[in-house]
Amino acid sequence: MLPASSSLVHRRSVGDASIVQLSDGAVRHGPAQAFFGLNADVASFEAVSQASNLSSDVFDFPATATLIETDNERVLIDAGHGFRNRPSAGQLMNALEEAGVQPETISHVVLTHLHCDHVGGLLDESGRPIFINASHRVSPLEHAYWTGLGSNTSVGLVVQNLVKALGRKLTFIAPGEELVQGVSVVDSAGHTPGHLCVLVESKGDRLLVAGDLANHPIWAITRPNWHMSLDVDPVKAACSRCKILGWLADEKVPMAGYHMPFPALGTIERDAENFRYVPEVS
Repeated sequence: MLPASSSLVHRRSVGDASIVQLSDGAVRHGPAQAFFGLNADVASFEAVSQASNLSSDVFDFPATATLIETDNERVLIDAGHGFRNRPSAGQLMNALEEAGVQPETISHVVLTHLHCDHVGGLLDESGRPIFINASHRVSPLEHAYWTGLGSNTSVGLVVQNLVKALGRKLTFIAPGEELVQGVSVVDSAGHTPGHLCVLVESKGDRLLVAGDLANHPIWAITRPNWHMSLDVDPVKAACSRCKILGWLADEKVPMAGYHMPFPALGTIERDAENFRYVPEVS
């Protein structure tokens, strides 16, 4: 389930910044409507799936982290599944090695949210931080929600252990705040209470690292009002999705989507009342 080319790395530029897409691999799930289109009737879901030649029985769910390289900084957006989902996923360290990037050279890690497939790669198998020289930034709302659940959920337990392991390396960042020059965070709450997107701007060029704003090119983007099982607030998630996808389409800003097919880069176009995802690399 790794990219067909067997390469885990794809590069592009945004102005003077370098964007490095790092495949973490993929996991297989199913049936599809247990995850997407929870508020759609079965016939409608099947019709949309068949029109795009998609199986509604099983689907591969890829994950791609994004590394932003500027003159002085290396900013990693999300960190993959980690060792628990190998060998099909948990490939971030292999991707970084292929890219020629040492973990200790990363200066900042931004977490779009705290789901396990985004934070699992932050700690090694001994529970120690991997990105030892990096600040780790997360929304305070996200932190409060998951730590408030404690060990009552699997995610809460992971977050509890993560917070303890990172200690002072974990700090807050709020929507609108600039992390480093040309890299700022955007409110996209709904999938989780403090979900963030990351906007990269350089020399008039822009790209939005969208995290889990939209988790499938068909079942989420062509039907942005469909609910997903992992959304903490499905209605708010749909509102954020429609608003930001509309902005991307109108402003012609490309997006990096965490769960889009590798290299997880594309543009959004309006399609009647919905949207269309156009991969940047086919």
